[in-house]
Amino acid sequence: MVSKRSVSRKKVITFSEKLEAKKKEGNSEFIQAFNENKKALELHIQLQEQMKTWREQAGLTSAEIAAKIGVIRQQYLNLKEMRTGQVSKE
Repeated sequence: MVSKRSVSRKKVITFSEKLEAKKKEGNSEFIQAFNENKKALELHIQLQEQMKTWREQAGLTSAEIAAKIGVIRQQYLNLKEMRTGQVSKE
């Protein structure tokens, strides 16, 4: 006689659910790192949108766009340094 094993299914947890659970734990280091990563992602999206605008409106070359991105990125790093007191290694 073959016994049937009961198969327990674990609830599949989405990334968003895991993220919310981590934030609810109140780990200040995690929350700070999360907020910094979120800000970096928002900056990246802003840069992508700005590049599209520059290409469409000004007909800039890739080199000109790269120069503008460097200026914006440096401004962001300077702001981050002012807030945290940490010099970026980038």
